[in-house]
Amino acid sequence: MKIQYNSSYIKRQQGNASILFALVILGLFSLFTLGVEGGRYLRTESRLNDAAEIASLVMTATNNEDQDENEAAVRDIIAAYMPDDIGVQSNVIRNECEDGECGINVSSNGGFISYQVTATSRHNSWFPKTADIAGFDAQVDISASATALKLNSGKADVVFAFNIGQNILVDGVMNNSDEFQQAKDIIKQFSAMVQTANEAEAEIANHQQIAVVPFNERTRDEEDALTEESGYNRICDREELILLPGNVFDHSGPGKVGYYVNSVDYATTIDRLLETENKKYCYDDNSLSSRRFFTIALTSTPQADGLSGKLDNFEPGSHETAPYEGLIRAAQIISEATLARRYIIMLTDGRRGYEEIFIKLIEDYNLCDNIRSQVNHLTTSDGSSVDLKIILLKVGDEALFDGENYSESHLVRYYSQCVDSEIFMTETVMNDAPMPGKELYQRLMREEIGHVVTQE
Repeated sequence: MKIQYNSSYIKRQQGNASILFALVILGLFSLFTLGVEGGRYLRTESRLNDAAEIASLVMTATNNEDQDENEAAVRDIIAAYMPDDIGVQSNVIRNECEDGECGINVSSNGGFISYQVTATSRHNSWFPKTADIAGFDAQVDISASATALKLNSGKADVVFAFNIGQNILVDGVMNNSDEFQQAKDIIKQFSAMVQTANEAEAEIANHQQIAVVPFNERTRDEEDALTEESGYNRICDREELILLPGNVFDHSGPGKVGYYVNSVDYATTIDRLLETENKKYCYDDNSLSSRRFFTIALTSTPQADGLSGKLDNFEPGSHETAPYEGLIRAAQIISEATLARRYIIMLTDGRRGYEEIFIKLIEDYNLCDNIRSQVNHLTTSDGSSVDLKIILLKVGDEALFDGENYSESHLVRYYSQCVDSEIFMTETVMNDAPMPGKELYQRLMREEIGHVVTQE
C-alpha cells in the first residue's frame, strides 16, 4: 500500500514544532536568566549584609556624632563590598539608651551607644526581563541593615589598695621587695593611661579619677604641717574597726594594736563602713620611722599631682597587714568618685595578717557584699546608678597556690567572695607574672569596637 503524505499537513506540523521549540527555548532561557541573576543577587545581598555589619562596627569604634561624615563613611564601605553597584544609599541612626530601652536583646549595668546602619545598593541586571522573557527588572535595589552597640562609656574611677607592710629590714635598711616595686609600676602605668584619656576628653565631668590606698596594719592620711612643739611632721593613722564597749585601741606608739578577734563590734563596723569621721588618730612622727606612706586622694590629673613621685617616696613598714583596713578605706574613697562605673583593685602578694578578724568580716559579716551594696546605693550627679566591682590582682613572682592546695589557698578562701571578675582570678592570680598596668587599664576601661546584635 502506498502511503501518500499531505504536504500541507507536514508543513503545519513543522510550524507547530518551530513554535514549540521557540517556546521551550524562551522558557529555558528564562530559567537560565532567573538562576544566574537570582544567584547573583543572593550573593550580592549576602555581601551587603556583611558590609552593613562592618559599617555598624566602624561607627561604634569611631563614635562620630557627625551624621554627614557617618553617611559618607558607610557609603565608602558599601562601595568597597559592591564593585558593580551603580549607586548606594545609606542611613545611620545613632542612639544612646539605657537598659530595657534599646530594643536590643542585650543587658548591661550601664547604658549603650548603638548604631543602626541601613544600606541600599542599586545594580543593572545582566539579563533584564522583556515581554517574552522572564527575569529581573533592568535595575534592582538590594537592601540590608545591621545594628552594633557598645557601652556608652568605657570610663571608670579606680582606687588601688595595696599591701605595703611586708618588707623586711636588711642591715638596718628597709628592703623594697619585688612585690612592692611591681605594685608601684602597675599603678604608674595605669595612671599614665588615665592621664592620656582625660587629656583627650573635653568634658571635665567625664574625666576618670584614680586614688591609691597603701596599707599595712593601718592606712594613713597625709599631714604635712610641722608641730611647733616637736618640729616633726604630724602623722594620722586610721582605724576602721569599731570595738565593743570596754575595749580600746592601744595607740601608745605608731602602729601599735591592742585588740583581738573578740574585741570588735562587727555589726557596727559594717554599718559604719563609709563613715570617715572619728576613725583616725594623729601623732608626731618623732621616730622618723620608715613607715612613710599615705592615701593619695582621687585625682583626674595624676601626673600633674605628682602621683608617681609620691609612690617612689613611699617606704613600707615591716608590720603585718590587715586587708580589711585597705578594703574599707578604699570603699570610702571610691564613694567620693563621680563616674557611675567604679573599681576597687586589690594588689596583693598573698601574704596576710590579722587573719581571724579578716575571716570573720568576710565570711560572717559579708564585708565585700556590704561594701558593694553601700556604694551601689549611691548615685552620680546626673542620677545614674553606681556600679562598683572589686578586682583582685596578684603581684610577686612566687606561686601563691598550686592545684593540690587550691581550696585551702589564702587568696581563694578569703578573696573569692570579694572579687567580681573571674578573668582576674583565673588569668592573673594563677599566672606567675603580674598583669601590666597598661593591659589592666585596657581590659577594664575600653571596648574598642562594639558588637553586632540582633534586633528584638
